[in-house]
Amino acid sequence: NPAQLDLKTILQLQDFFAGAKNAVEKHAVTDQLLLDAVAAGNIEAALYVFSRAGATDVKMSYAVAKMFFEGNGLPKDIAKAWAWNRLALEKNNPKNPALDTQIQKLMNDINAAMTERDQMEARSEWSTLESFINKK
Repeated sequence: NPAQLDLKTILQLQDFFAGAKNAVEKHAVTDQLLLDAVAAGNIEAALYVFSRAGATDVKMSYAVAKMFFEGNGLPKDIAKAWAWNRLALEKNNPKNPALDTQIQKLMNDINAAMTERDQMEARSEWSTLESFINKK
């Protein structure tokens, strides 16, 4: 069950698939591992996979944010949506104008939907993501 993957399993799978035949195959596996880690609530594993995702990392962070915001594939969680979307905003460098527009629109939608409690939880979620990023 992918939702039960732990960090060790995810890292073993990622290393196994690092020898994928082509970039498309490798990114598909990495993207799935990231989503599995997020679904399992394993932020450390998700961010580790995210950090190794290469060119897809901003797109995947945006996709995770959108999934949390819409409750599509992940439980609806405004705070987590905000944190993952902020990660996409910060990682979108060099700026990709088309993707940046999508990320900004989602951030506007998230901010419009946020309650005061969501804002507090979003800061906490961001702190968790940021502390992992800064460990590197």
